[in-house]
Amino acid sequence: MKSSEVASAEQHQDSPTSTLIAKGIHAVEEAIDSGRPIDRIWMRTGLQNPRLSQLRRKAQQANIPIAYVPQQKLRQWGKAHQGVVALLSPVHFVSWQEIVQHAYESGEHPLLLVCDRITDVRNFGAILRTAWIAGVHGVLIPQRHTAALNAEVVKASAGALLHVSLCREANLKKALGQLKNQGLLIAAAEAAHGIPPDQAPLNQPLALIVGSEGSGVHPQLLQLADLRLTIPMRRPLNSYNVSAATAMLLYEVMRQRGQTLM
Repeated sequence: MKSSEVASAEQHQDSPTSTLIAKGIHAVEEAIDSGRPIDRIWMRTGLQNPRLSQLRRKAQQANIPIAYVPQQKLRQWGKAHQGVVALLSPVHFVSWQEIVQHAYESGEHPLLLVCDRITDVRNFGAILRTAWIAGVHGVLIPQRHTAALNAEVVKASAGALLHVSLCREANLKKALGQLKNQGLLIAAAEAAHGIPPDQAPLNQPLALIVGSEGSGVHPQLLQLADLRLTIPMRRPLNSYNVSAATAMLLYEVMRQRGQTLM
């Protein structure tokens, strides 16, 4: 890839913090072919170009999200983008199958955290920080509707983003069904009507789902859950912040597994 075709977003005042990009059809295509991790691709709405069609197919085959945006959204990257910009990810993605297998081979119950539509960068960073400290084996995120994996998340996670194993799934519902077939208990955080975490059997292979601040876990994912967890509150409010709730739930998993440190 030509150095002139790769730039840091620090050069652009309105762009995501310190995001490395590839701009232009050739540079983005080369980034895909090289296997370099790509967070997402932005394409200008309405462009008709055979090379862009080929690029779209490659991105879809590589499970890379594509967002269609107006021309003004791409102006922050200058003029030489040809209607396409790739945001390069600071992390490599792995498959949940590898994570589960490695956990079993290490003599541990797999512990996966499923982040459903968590788009706030600071919340997501805090969740990743807790996940890494609490011994989560892997974090599953959806292909769309998730926080950008950029330097701001690295900062918010205190660097945990660079260590935790991330899995990007085009279909979280399908992945959870497969995890269930692999013998993992599926537990979902819910603001009300669930059982207290200390009454749930969390010392077993587990996938824990936490949902967006606004709407919680998607109803289709809730339907797959074997149990629903609700953290008690002494004073009424809508719910706990999702990163705080995740920390409390993961601490309870650690406690039941005898993994807490003094």
